[in-house]
Amino acid sequence: MPMSTIIMIHGFGACSTQWKFLSDHLIVDHLTIHSIDLLGHGNGGKSSIRTDYSIESTFEKMIFDIDSIADDEIILIGHSLGGYLSLMCAHQFPERIKNLVLINPLFTREQVGPGLKIMNQLGKIFYISKDHFPNRLVKFGHELSKITHPYISDEVRSTLVEGAGYLTPKVLYLLDTFSDLTDIIPGIQTPTLLIWGDQDRTLYPELYPHLAELLNPSKIYIFDNEDHSPHLTQPKVVAETINEFLNLSNH
Repeated sequence: MPMSTIIMIHGFGACSTQWKFLSDHLIVDHLTIHSIDLLGHGNGGKSSIRTDYSIESTFEKMIFDIDSIADDEIILIGHSLGGYLSLMCAHQFPERIKNLVLINPLFTREQVGPGLKIMNQLGKIFYISKDHFPNRLVKFGHELSKITHPYISDEVRSTLVEGAGYLTPKVLYLLDTFSDLTDIIPGIQTPTLLIWGDQDRTLYPELYPHLAELLNPSKIYIFDNEDHSPHLTQPKVVAETINEFLNLSNH
């Protein structure tokens, strides 16, 4: 069986280390797994130039990182913003992408609710000139998440907080630059697994069925009573779903 590479792309405000909870359960004897950090996230590097924090620049750096990892066919697993970038990649480089796995993916501005928009604007007012978010804010977010997301394990929570410590506030500009992908999605022919939680509080879950209509994915898995990150709260189930999809797609 020809070798392929799995590349995992995290969402906005996250980092590559979050994928360890999912990758531990993937059965990939014939595959190699990598995860990358987007610009301004984790170890993805930072820039002092505001215009570098755009979807276009983020996408270009992601492609550079992918090319440095793999020159064969790749399987992209993208969450949220990572799903958006994965769709862009499948559109621009269809010959490179063997499979797509999209988890609560961003694909249109209509998905973004007022809560995320307000947080984004406040972040730019108070923190955009800083190199990183203050530790007290990161710690406050950690404690608040125990109330807002009590179902997340302590290990996952600690990983997310650690990732937030590497985040540069300038990534907030990213949310001002992405465009609607609905016009290009119907042309994507890559075999795709689409996963989402039906109680997503970050992106409007009512729009995921519209994405399914546009994309016509090979398989859909909907998590009942699940929020924005099922790969963190139910990594074993998500991995089993991916294992089954990849096994069927590669035989």
